[in-house]
Amino acid sequence: MKILVYRGKHGDSYWLARDAYERERAFTAMFTMLDEWGFYVELPAGERELYAYAKAGNPQASYKLLVLHQHYEYEGWSLETVVVP
Repeated sequence: MKILVYRGKHGDSYWLARDAYERERAFTAMFTMLDEWGFYVELPAGERELYAYAKAGNPQASYKLLVLHQHYEYEGWSLETVVVP
């Protein structure tokens, strides 16, 4: 089973990501959480349109923005496989 793991400033967060539908929901939820914390206040001009689509709920835009920022401080995440006994 896959999960999306965010290891950040305010502790760890986890979302189920077993299939494409859950991955889209997970990336959208993670984007929303980081946006509410003010991570996307100052974006380069090239990312503002992508941000607007993500803010409107577009899961592909959320994913692309998260990938672009994945190596920024406090924006790291990974998809991990977990074994459920």
